[in-house]
Amino acid sequence: MSIPIGIDLGTSTSEITAWQDGQWKTFQDNSAATPTEVVPSVVAYDPQSQQHLVGELAESYPDCIREAKRKMGKTGEEARCTTGGKDLKPEEVGAVVLKHLKAIAEESLFGDTVTDVILTIPAIFSQKARIATKTAGELAGLNIIQLINEPVAAALYYAFLAGDKWKAGINNLFVFDFGGGTLDFTVCTMAGNIVNFVCSGGDPELGGKDIDEMFMAYVTNKFMAANPSAKQSDSVGVKAMLKNQCILCKKSLTRSETGKIYVSSFATDNGRPVDLDLSVTRDEFNENVLKNSPIPGKDSIINRIKVSLDNLFEQNKDRTSMSDIDYLLFVGGSSYIPYVQEYLKEYLGIDHSRAFCQEPNLAVTRGAAYFAANREILNAADPEAMGIQLGLPENKRVDVFAVSPHGIGCEVTDRQTGGRLYSQWFPPQQQIPFEGSFGYSLLTPDQTSLRFAIYQSMVDEDGQDIEDTEFTGCENQIVNIPPSTDGTCRAVQTEVKYDESGLLHALVTIPSTGQSMTLEYKESAMASEASKRKIAEFTKN
Repeated sequence: MSIPIGIDLGTSTSEITAWQDGQWKTFQDNSAATPTEVVPSVVAYDPQSQQHLVGELAESYPDCIREAKRKMGKTGEEARCTTGGKDLKPEEVGAVVLKHLKAIAEESLFGDTVTDVILTIPAIFSQKARIATKTAGELAGLNIIQLINEPVAAALYYAFLAGDKWKAGINNLFVFDFGGGTLDFTVCTMAGNIVNFVCSGGDPELGGKDIDEMFMAYVTNKFMAANPSAKQSDSVGVKAMLKNQCILCKKSLTRSETGKIYVSSFATDNGRPVDLDLSVTRDEFNENVLKNSPIPGKDSIINRIKVSLDNLFEQNKDRTSMSDIDYLLFVGGSSYIPYVQEYLKEYLGIDHSRAFCQEPNLAVTRGAAYFAANREILNAADPEAMGIQLGLPENKRVDVFAVSPHGIGCEVTDRQTGGRLYSQWFPPQQQIPFEGSFGYSLLTPDQTSLRFAIYQSMVDEDGQDIEDTEFTGCENQIVNIPPSTDGTCRAVQTEVKYDESGLLHALVTIPSTGQSMTLEYKESAMASEASKRKIAEFTKN
């Protein structure tokens, strides 16, 4: 039996946890100055020593790679990550971090090999981002048993802590997962040992990274207002120091009313270096970084949260409402921020006694390990014996029913207008896994080729303009189709499966000719040999 392992590959930090003897063990990174379970998702390369660094040790390098998770699934210049003159794809950066997590776990397990893992992802991750994340795991030498949504894992962690208190009745839980790069919400219902996920939403482009950028802009504006003749330094090192100082100050403001930011030689004034030396109060931070935007043309952090919350409840009003929520669960490093917590409680009408912020940085990885243990028991030849071995008796197990926040469909052509439309196969918030068959036809009897492409949408609307949806990256074509001999348009049959990891599988067939194709993600759903060689070279020290 392999040890049940759960990994949270986060935008800002990552963690790895095993389930052992009825409890979780989150492994420490002993290479850090102070051993820590919370490993910065930061990678650097030192060209002088020809060594790579991961975590806290990488943070001191001005050109270190941060927040690569936000680029998962992107291509071209949007995806480029560079450190020490080395270019990496986002999934390759993720693989380097995962290899590091794998190594620190194996060190603590006295050489036992970590291979099979549950890997978490944001609920609102696209097909491209999901496949890129799975590829990162493969590149790191891991077997990704299943991808699970981060709010799912976090809800399981809280449910385990609550124990029989939540299992006694029917409780509606709102998971607010605000991490370094993404914002996820999930509403779920817990009754007995069954956790049923009702709906999910959020913002894939909002997280602690954006708060940091707002904070940096505000601090810079404040400095320049006090030093109007100064010229800000364009040094990479100075900019990295400002970001680091803003992150430290942001964290300190969760515990105290005042924080400090100091950056040496931040600017010059008539050739004289000028230091940035500012105090920031919590109220000042709330007003000028969260509630209002210091960057022209950018919406505020709080308003973006509100828009996403409004969308979730409006689009799912037949499934849930704010009045249904019994408990509010905070997850992710950005949910530590006191004003964010107060805003959510006020928005949902939840009092302090029903809102919990229990180790939000570890909730996802620990929930994933708990999920892995449950899965191990479910798939065992003798579940009871496996439950005893893992220290997880029947009354502490759970059955999970998750949903996809995205609807899935394909592009079709309107015969009358020639317009490109979205043909919906499954609506958003469909319980996963799911599968089905759908019939179409070619446009003309003499059509000789067929391109088939899959799209996703968070709006439950069949027939919407394809431009209002998101291309998944899954496409293929059939060529050399013989003209129809009876003057009719040939039928096209589609078999679709959406698996437990939220990954799509589709087979398109023209029954009358026997021609078929599978729908593929063109950027490669598997770890390429070139990427394997690149990572081996990057991490050879």
